[in-house]
Amino acid sequence: MMKKSGAMRHKRLQANAAQPACALNDRGVSLRQSAVTALSRFWRNEEGAALVEMALSLPLMLMLTLAMLSFGITMNNYLQLNEATSSGARYLSESAGVAADPCATTIAAITTSAPALNASNLKYTFSFNTGSSTYNYNGGNTLSCTAASAYLVPSQWVSVTATYPCNLAVYGVNYAPNCVLTATMAEVVQ
Repeated sequence: MMKKSGAMRHKRLQANAAQPACALNDRGVSLRQSAVTALSRFWRNEEGAALVEMALSLPLMLMLTLAMLSFGITMNNYLQLNEATSSGARYLSESAGVAADPCATTIAAITTSAPALNASNLKYTFSFNTGSSTYNYNGGNTLSCTAASAYLVPSQWVSVTATYPCNLAVYGVNYAPNCVLTATMAEVVQ
């Protein structure tokens, strides 16, 4: 047994002598072998894989979450605008002969019905149909139409259109810069 292991040791020493000189570490292993071993251990090590995956996927997940939040806020604004416009049209249809300035009182009804919307960003259009003619009043949020009270004729149609800008910005990029929410409601004058 001893002779065999001594012979194997002798062959290994001869093989090392035939190779070019290579630095050895403290255990007698060449630095090249220890570098290969360290690299193979490094590539097999999966300790930081979850951290790298999270670092790559987190910005995408945040962007999707913020996009859903922005879209949800826009939908909430649309629902509020739609409900407020419906309330305003109802109020306008019932104000025949009651309100001196039906447009101003309708605007007040709309802004109180949608307190979460910025009233200065709302724009209005009123249409009064008196048989064969349609009278449109366009304006901003300070629309006044005192002459329109004469157009509030029972069993004729009135319509209210309100517009509100929407903001679909995610990470500072507005994906719909010209987005405008519009709600139109028509009612028969009582």
